[in-house]
Amino acid sequence: NFAQARFSPRPSRDHWKAIRRFVYSANVEYIENNQGRLEFREQEGLFTIEMVNGDGFTVDYTNDYEFIPRAFDISTSPIVVVPVGGYTYNNLLTSYTLGTRRMMSGTVSYQTGQLYGGTKQSVGLSSGRLEISSQLAFEPGVSFNVVSLPGGDFTTSVVTERTTYTLNPRMFVSALTQYASASHLFSINARFRWEYRPMSELFVVYSDGRDTVGTGYPALLNRAFIVKINRMFRF
Repeated sequence: NFAQARFSPRPSRDHWKAIRRFVYSANVEYIENNQGRLEFREQEGLFTIEMVNGDGFTVDYTNDYEFIPRAFDISTSPIVVVPVGGYTYNNLLTSYTLGTRRMMSGTVSYQTGQLYGGTKQSVGLSSGRLEISSQLAFEPGVSFNVVSLPGGDFTTSVVTERTTYTLNPRMFVSALTQYASASHLFSINARFRWEYRPMSELFVVYSDGRDTVGTGYPALLNRAFIVKINRMFRF
């Protein structure tokens, strides 16, 4: 079950020239399993200020309940186990979004609250984009989490960066690199796309995943080289 209410007034430009609109939103989500047991419940209140220049500021508060039917390892280094049970936690997220009109865009966020009987704090950059020119763009992303649970404390981080170079409107090259501290995995995915005729494309993809645990050059876990071509036939 899900219900939502939203109010989005647009203020007078005579008094709020820099603001396009305010957004007030509240929603409730309620999920049960087939036996009628509550699996997940969320109550959320959100307030957003949308600027005329495309920027935005958001405050998001959530009150969640989650039932964990099976214990699982939330961290492997160190090993931290989340036991079976029901967990209630509150979280407050604040974020600021730089609009796409800027040379550098993206959303910077900070979150603090509870998680599985403990606490969690997170900072991050998502949907980042640095447009050097009409052809070259960088898309960085960072997520850093500090978690303290009854079973132990740990930190996790994920760092990503995508580079895209557009040769012409029908051809581009992009490369995504990512490091995840929880899995100790460093990966690369590079792709070439060419639309050699309308609705017909050639893809060349290379991917590489490596384990960063240990000394020396990261050990290879997987590697793939893929070529795909499709052709549109019109009748």
